[in-house]
Amino acid sequence: MLLIAVSGVENGEIRPPLKSASQRRPILPSEEPAMFWFSLGMYSVLGVGVLTLPVWSTRAALDE
Repeated sequence: MLLIAVSGVENGEIRPPLKSASQRRPILPSEEPAMFWFSLGMYSVLGVGVLTLPVWSTRAALDE
């Protein structure tokens, strides 16, 4: 997920995290800045969450 976010910033386009294939068109920040940054934020939050969850659960298990 974080790689998608980083490549979206580098390439200047990102595909939204939507289920429908017809809506998964590239979004450019010059055309739709709000949707671009929303999609980038969603990928970033999911990426950080995926990295944080195992650390948190391991720490919680060891504290018991």
